[in-house]
Amino acid sequence: MARIPEEYQAVMRTAFRILAYRDNTERVLRRKLTERKYSEEEIDFALRYVVQNGYLDEEKQLYHAIRRLADGKLYGKRRVLQELYRLGFSQETLRHAVEEGCFDGIDFIANCTEALRRAGGVCDPRTVAALGRRGFSYSDIRAAQNALDTEQSL
Repeated sequence: MARIPEEYQAVMRTAFRILAYRDNTERVLRRKLTERKYSEEEIDFALRYVVQNGYLDEEKQLYHAIRRLADGKLYGKRRVLQELYRLGFSQETLRHAVEEGCFDGIDFIANCTEALRRAGGVCDPRTVAALGRRGFSYSDIRAAQNALDTEQSL
């Protein structure tokens, strides 16, 4: 690990303190350091340092957040993307992740089926609207309803 120059010690202490509390994206870390009145030069150094030395790994954070939102909170694809952007991931990063297949291996129909089951299993207009707000497409909702109907008829 490279020695941190004296003029960047304060910004690095602050950056490490921020990162110790929770994962932050580069965009969020930049905003927090800017709020603390550090110069652009200091912020650029700190960001470059934490990324190069593995203290901030957006790719790992992104895939962890996708799994947590899709499988843990049972969000659909659209809502997952909205939440990731809200968490500080850039649209470019998200677009690249989608192209790379970041949603491969996530069964959104199974997640929608579980969300529908938790909502009482009835696919009325209110439930469809609620599932839509959770980010599921209409085709996911229809497939989930069909899966639930099949499951109940057995």
